[in-house]
Amino acid sequence: MRQMFPNLKTWTTWRGKRQRLWLRLLGYYLALGLVPVLLVGLFVLNATRDAIEEAVLDSRREMAHRTAEEIAHIFSPIVSNLKSLARTVGTVPQAWHTLLKEAELEYSEVETLYLVNAQNQIQASSAAIALPASYDWDATWAKVVADSLYFTLIEEFRETPKLFVALPVERDGQPPQQALIARLDFHRVWSKINLIRIGRTGYATLLHADDGHYLARPMRQSFYTWRDHPHIEAMRGPAGILLWRDVGGTEWVSGFAPVRDWDWIVAIEQREDEAHAPYTVVLYSIYAIIAFSALGALLLGGLTRSSVVVPLVSLTYAVRRRRDGYPLIGTPVKRRDEIGELADAFVEMDQTLAERQRDLESTLDLQRHLIEDNPLAIAVLDADYRIVQSNKAWASLLLPEQDAELSATHAGAQVRAWLKAHPHLQVVDDLAIEDAEGVMRYWNLHKAELSQGHRGKVLLVVEDRTQQHLLELHYMQAEKLSALGEVAAGVAHEIKNPLAIVQNTCDLLPRLGPEEEKERDETLQMMREAIRRIDERVGSLLDFARPAQHLVEQIDAAEVLRQLLDLETKHAEHLGISIERQFEPVPAVRINRDMLKDIYINIIRNAFQAMPQGGRLQVSARSEQEGVAIEICDTGTGIDPTQLSRIFEPFFSTKAPGEGTGLGLAIAQRQLREIGGHIEVTSRVGQGTCFALLLPYNKEEKA
Repeated sequence: MRQMFPNLKTWTTWRGKRQRLWLRLLGYYLALGLVPVLLVGLFVLNATRDAIEEAVLDSRREMAHRTAEEIAHIFSPIVSNLKSLARTVGTVPQAWHTLLKEAELEYSEVETLYLVNAQNQIQASSAAIALPASYDWDATWAKVVADSLYFTLIEEFRETPKLFVALPVERDGQPPQQALIARLDFHRVWSKINLIRIGRTGYATLLHADDGHYLARPMRQSFYTWRDHPHIEAMRGPAGILLWRDVGGTEWVSGFAPVRDWDWIVAIEQREDEAHAPYTVVLYSIYAIIAFSALGALLLGGLTRSSVVVPLVSLTYAVRRRRDGYPLIGTPVKRRDEIGELADAFVEMDQTLAERQRDLESTLDLQRHLIEDNPLAIAVLDADYRIVQSNKAWASLLLPEQDAELSATHAGAQVRAWLKAHPHLQVVDDLAIEDAEGVMRYWNLHKAELSQGHRGKVLLVVEDRTQQHLLELHYMQAEKLSALGEVAAGVAHEIKNPLAIVQNTCDLLPRLGPEEEKERDETLQMMREAIRRIDERVGSLLDFARPAQHLVEQIDAAEVLRQLLDLETKHAEHLGISIERQFEPVPAVRINRDMLKDIYINIIRNAFQAMPQGGRLQVSARSEQEGVAIEICDTGTGIDPTQLSRIFEPFFSTKAPGEGTGLGLAIAQRQLREIGGHIEVTSRVGQGTCFALLLPYNKEEKA
């Protein structure tokens, strides 16, 4: 059990992370599923609210207008017929009873017709029915005199609503003295008003435009506690909408419209809360959608938790155990979906990584042995010249051990001084190092700056070339002695001629008398000049044969080459070789004179040997941007292309055995690299070879 769950706290932590992941996913579902629905719902709610309110108000106004038109359609023909009858009565002086009876029979909506005079006396009627006692004569004649239609509704007339309409009877353009009154059945209009129902609280009413008196209203009279409408003033005018509140605080919506040709107003009234019921239905629908969306998000979150989060946590726990070094047992998640494929891929990856880890460890072990057992001294230094890591060969060179300062030993201090003095130089050959016992050692240093996470650190490789250096010095001296024999022939020829002059002078002097003083002086001068020439040639020969010293000085490289060519002139003439010189004034370079002479001699000697049948040696010196350029070209046999790339290798020679050591050009290349210069060669078989040397300027001299 302890092996299966080595760290219960870690498992508990991952369970907590799993819960947080599930809650975060649930939050995403709610945000992505519920919030858009909520936003859309609020948008729809806001948009539909105005639309629904506008539609409700428009429907009430339109219903009032339509009802008003229907009522006008009912009474318009009646009024038209009554007006025609009033004109007819105005033209007929008598027989009014008959005329009214005939008109009553003709007009179905008319119950009784009356013809009254200005004294409110009935002059004729279609039936023996008196006018109600509550009839308002003053209002009637006020309208009649104004040539206007007068109407009144008397609800108590025989327990049925009756409408009385009065029209003026005009005679010969005089003011009306008679009025035609018609008693109409208002039950048809009352029934139409009574039948209009909108929900539980919506009803239609017919109002008098002057005083707001109810002409018709629903049969439920107890619903209304007032006789006249309290807001009739706001209803006068074209069709419209009125929002008002009654004395009980209830808010109402009224759509109203005037009845054409009548001072009536049709009002469709309903409580505001019921009128906006469609909006409430939309609101509840949106609430339901939001609730279902939230429930769906919760269900989706639960499914995600069981189908995604839990397997991912199991897989993550297996990864953590594998990271801690515990073996992977089986597949963490066994499912046939993408998560199962992920678990299988993880198992495959683990197996592949295990194989690669073994290969990597084997490779690293091999590299560790390559570095540790390398004969070259290898170490990594930090920015403070402290040794971070080193191999066995490093300690064998009496250099500091790991985690010590480079300057902890005598030799290490000299290496540190060179590194600080040459921060940009990557390679140096034959660096002279004096050990603690005073013995000179010669090392090749290779420096490389590390990167990729190791910035500021330096890889330093040290090669001990003390034995090779001493061997090269031995071979160089042998080369010079070998060349000395060849040079001696030319020098002997030059010495022989001055010696002959000295010999002849010695034979001639005893023969000259005292009177031949002038001839004696000239002879002695010739002898002195011959002796000077001998001394100069012998001195040059001794300088050539003297072992090289490591003294560095400012010298004219072209002048050194010119002096060597002077020594080689007789030898070249003896071989049938002509020397062409093209020297330009060049700045001085900082170099060891003997080393430069050795380089020149090796190249010139090789050129002479490449021209056994004679030829031409072309030598030039010029100044370039980076240093002094020296070119030495011959017209000899040339070098085979297969051998050209190897001529700078130590002990490689194209000459016959015993004629050369194969070290001349290798030493020349190494010496030039040591001072920052280089040597290049081009050659064509049968045409000749050309060596190009670049001797770098000293920075101070160049400046």
